[in-house]
Amino acid sequence: MGLDAEISPGAEFEALARKMRGADKAIRREMSVSVKNATAPAEAAMKRAVLAIESKGSAGGGGRQRGAHGAGRSKSGKLPSTTGLRKNIAKGITRKITYSGYRIGIRIRVDGKYLPADQQVLIKRTNDGKSFRHPVMGNRDAWVAQQFGPAGWFDDTMRKHLSQIKTDISKAMARAMNQLQ
Repeated sequence: MGLDAEISPGAEFEALARKMRGADKAIRREMSVSVKNATAPAEAAMKRAVLAIESKGSAGGGGRQRGAHGAGRSKSGKLPSTTGLRKNIAKGITRKITYSGYRIGIRIRVDGKYLPADQQVLIKRTNDGKSFRHPVMGNRDAWVAQQFGPAGWFDDTMRKHLSQIKTDISKAMARAMNQLQ
């Protein structure tokens, strides 16, 4: 359960993807590097934005769950150095470039794999700015409402960077098309 932003450069990208299938792999590699460079500022800004959001409420003991989840994912079995919700959300921000299939394009997403399954819904909650209730330190008799703000750390950051990303990807596509001809 995470957040997705699809950057679909359109039919031109699909045509380029088809042409690249049988072409020199260096062209595809160069295109992938160009897409990575185009999306890197947005990805970095999203990480800064999620780390900057404020949490209103009291600590609820989720750090213990995130620590145990991180230790289970670790090859050494050691606890991670941080179990902070915002830091783990920031770790999950990634990009994916797809040149085949029905989802051709570029996706920037927040994957919940760094969070326990019952906390993955918090990714959307941090972006929405909606409050949620949880037990204090796992005590089901004491509950607290918690809210993250400002809302829109993912959506607003993506909107801010989208036009530059599309411009940079269009330039990279033009270079790749020239190399394919």
